Amino acid sequence: MLAHQGLRATAAGGHIVIIEAMNAPFPGVAGLRSVDRLRRRRKQAEYPDPSNCDPVTTEESEDALTVATDCIEAASRLIAAPQLGVF
Repeated sequence: MLAHQGLRATAAGGHIVIIEAMNAPFPGVAGLRSVDRLRRRRKQAEYPDPSNCDPVTTEESEDALTVATDCIEAASRLIAAPQLGVF
């Protein structure tokens, strides 16, 4: 969606910058508010703290798939909409 508006994501600031950039113009996008939660949880699972090991549950995995699906569907609708122009 950012590229569609003529914007380009870079490595500076990491994924959080992209999430914030998406939340600013599209605050009502289904699932977008959960993306940061998923990002933090993925990092926690990928780099676990041995003193606080919290395995990913099936429910979390299913929720992540739902959030991702919601975001993809919303992004597809926004890109197809004629009012989403260049930033």
